[in-house]
Amino acid sequence: THPPVALVGRVPVRVVGPVKKGERLVSAGNGLARAGKLAELTAFNTIGRSLVNKTDDGEGIVEAAVSIK
Repeated sequence: THPPVALVGRVPVRVVGPVKKGERLVSAGNGLARAGKLAELTAFNTIGRSLVNKTDDGEGIVEAAVSIK
């Protein structure tokens, strides 16, 4: 009855826009993430770090490292 939530580990994340390996992911709304801009990144809004590259502008899935540290 509840949506799945990842707390730690390697998980697939739905993203929109290009993402480079190692970039931090932040919420893009509607259940999607996007690559965060340097000025907006904090420990409170970062979802995780992308483990792969995604080059297109559309929606897709990347594997990300998620941690609650």
